[in-house]
Amino acid sequence: PLSPHTPLFRSYDPASQPVTKAADGFAALPGVLYVEPERRIRSTSYFNDPMAPEQWSLYNDGSLGPAYSAGCDLNILPVWSNFTTGSSNVIVAVIDEGVQLDHPDLAAACIPGGPQGSKSFVHGEGGYSFPGGDHGTHVAGVIGAVNDNGVGISGIAGGSNGKGGVRILSCAIFMEDPADPEKTIQGDSYNAMVWAADHGAVIANNSWGYVYDSEADAEKGSVG
Repeated sequence: PLSPHTPLFRSYDPASQPVTKAADGFAALPGVLYVEPERRIRSTSYFNDPMAPEQWSLYNDGSLGPAYSAGCDLNILPVWSNFTTGSSNVIVAVIDEGVQLDHPDLAAACIPGGPQGSKSFVHGEGGYSFPGGDHGTHVAGVIGAVNDNGVGISGIAGGSNGKGGVRILSCAIFMEDPADPEKTIQGDSYNAMVWAADHGAVIANNSWGYVYDSEADAEKGSVG
């Protein structure tokens, strides 16, 4: 006979049951043909940017093929996971060709042209309105293309919520000559750097160099 203190049913807490055990229990019931636990969905890339899987330079596990040696990369995933994906408190100056400020994958990160923002230092083409160049836009994208916005690539410091990470300050110092694509109009790199520092940039990207007519000419222009 049952005692007054004997529970008729054991207490059951679904959250305490292993998923596999719960699935096996349901599968054993009459009429149940198949049970599949609800599983968490994980993207194949860290962010949902469609071209991110091709960015072997950021993280390369060798899966793209034999031409891509695993480990030849920036090893960015541990940084994203354990430290930061980029902060809007940081301004990065791109001293280069102008950046396409309205680019779909960069617009949220770029500081518009203006007295407190992006500016051209190209001789005869100064001011706050300037064309975006391929190289300048490419550089800005590697640095801060907006992450997890479903567009283009992932930026090294492009944030994690589709709104952007670091902010890009474009300081244009050269541009393609509209009258002759084979020529480049030069600019004032010194004042571009001063502008960048005076307008909040704590990092400046300068992926360009000077052209010299000879080795002796280059030695004269070298910085010791």
